[in-house]
Parts: sequence; structure tokens; C-alpha cells
Amino acid sequence: MAGLLGVASDGGVFSFGNAGFHGSMGGKPLNAPIVSMAPTSDGAGYWEVASDGGIFNFGDATFHGSMGGRRSTGRSWP
Repeated sequence: MAGLLGVASDGGVFSFGNAGFHGSMGGKPLNAPIVSMAPTSDGAGYWEVASDGGIFNFGDATFHGSMGGRRSTGRSWP
């Protein structure tokens, strides 16, 4: 059986099938809404991404920093 993960703007994660639940930001105060998530390559973790650049890691997803709370120039590339 395949699995599927979903994320809500409040950071809540919904796992279906054999997708593992590894935690979420649901019910915790956020500075900006969650807009996306990405799984780790082995499926044993994921990152939640907020619209202000904040990154939240769960399971075996490692934290490498975030842009949360930093002013953006609006450019993706230098």
C-alpha cells in the first residue's frame, strides 16, 4: 500500500496509508502559515516550509537553517 502526506496551513500533518507521522507544528504558534512540505529520501521524516521562509524538521529530516524572521530582497538568485 502506498502512502500520502498532507499539510495544513496551521502546520498540521495528515498521513494516509503507510506514510509515517513524525510530528507537526499543528497547535503551535506560527509567525506565518505553512505553505509546503517535503519528505526525506527514505520517507522517515519531512520538512514543513512556512511562507516567511521558516523551516521545521521532523523524523530524520535534519535542520540546515531557515530564512524565517529575515528580510527578503525578493530575489531567488544573486
